[in-house]
Amino acid sequence: MYSPDMTLGVCSNFCSLFGFPYFGVQVGKQCFCGSSYGLHGQLSDSKCNSQCKGNPEQICGGFTINSVFALHYPKSNAYTVLKDITVTSAVDSSWPAAAQSDADCLLQCSAKANCSAAVFSKQLLACRLLPFAFPPASLTGPEWAVFIKT
Repeated sequence: MYSPDMTLGVCSNFCSLFGFPYFGVQVGKQCFCGSSYGLHGQLSDSKCNSQCKGNPEQICGGFTINSVFALHYPKSNAYTVLKDITVTSAVDSSWPAAAQSDADCLLQCSAKANCSAAVFSKQLLACRLLPFAFPPASLTGPEWAVFIKT
């Protein structure tokens, strides 16, 4: 994942959405998620000399060099995808979030303590965050994917 505002937190949050045990940052703006690390061996810390674009106080790897970190999961940050949901409620307590993919949408939800679920439409490139795991009728149907925090 590329982000012009990359920080260690942005990358770790993104990789934790998918349950990866490791994340790496490179050249100040790239994020990689992985199930293992160490294939090419360990380099000197001095090779990691790129400041994170979103926080110059942090180091985000170097040119073709990853800074690698382990992720630990004290509590679940997983989502359950609901399909073919039918809701008749017209009450909409959701709020919009900028997202280009379902992963971006889930990242936004994970960053908010009061987000219990998210809905995303690939057709509309629209993300809505929900304080309750109960989407309104206007945000259900075949074009919307519903993700419930578990």
